[in-house]
Amino acid sequence: MARNAYTLDGVPLVDPANRFFPEKKTGIRVVPAKLSPNIAYPSFDGDAFLPGGAYVPGSIGIKMYIRGNTHEQFMENFEFVNGLFLQRSRVLTLRHDYNEAGTNPRFADVNFASGATPELFENGARAAIVPYIGDLPGVFWRNANKVDAVTPAITTTETQIELLALAGGNAPVHDSLIRVKGAFSSLTLKCAVTGHTLFFNTSLSATEYIIVDTANWTARKVTSDVWTGGTNVDSLVSSSRGQGTMISFEPMISGGALKYFMKASATGPSGSPNVIVRAYKHYL
Repeated sequence: MARNAYTLDGVPLVDPANRFFPEKKTGIRVVPAKLSPNIAYPSFDGDAFLPGGAYVPGSIGIKMYIRGNTHEQFMENFEFVNGLFLQRSRVLTLRHDYNEAGTNPRFADVNFASGATPELFENGARAAIVPYIGDLPGVFWRNANKVDAVTPAITTTETQIELLALAGGNAPVHDSLIRVKGAFSSLTLKCAVTGHTLFFNTSLSATEYIIVDTANWTARKVTSDVWTGGTNVDSLVSSSRGQGTMISFEPMISGGALKYFMKASATGPSGSPNVIVRAYKHYL
């Protein structure tokens, strides 16, 4: 399969009717840059490094070959592709298939803000190459389905736990759902790389759970093995962060591979309190 096997908003960009397809020089996504939070001091060489520089939105350019048997057909196909790429009511889902079977895709939310002047060719203006430039407001690509990283029982000793299900990603996981199960008197979770911390400032019985939506700063208590519903307990869960996501899990090199680790500890644990991090794998 070519490197430019894309599907936009559910529409394969390699059209089965051969009306349009990505031109062969269409490339892959542009790697996002990082903003530098470094501080320069007078009379000191260089900058003082500060960690945590935010990523700016990535981008992608897709050159579409659009054709028709007549100029009229070409123009109608041109209008359809323009309408597909330049929708403005929402971001569009772009799928990139890595293999012929379509079993290893990546997804991103993309806004195609502009096109460029069509390069017309063929007698009668029956075909053109049209570049479309898109940006990724959410920066990262993701896998097809969310995965569950399940921890062993949490103890009183702060323990570093690998989030095995997230292995293979290479970008911050900043929008996870985190579900904790009792029993404990209080619980602390921490990203091993950034130190971002979640504090569960409440006791929880062995039949109770708290589900935290880290991106939306919400927490709900439930009394069964579910991921929805429950009672609002926002005031019982706090974050060391003042903005962005409540906690972000970032990869680190361990044993020559990128892995994700969380540190966890509890006061007054009994039974087998544990944590499940449910998230997409994220990619730069």
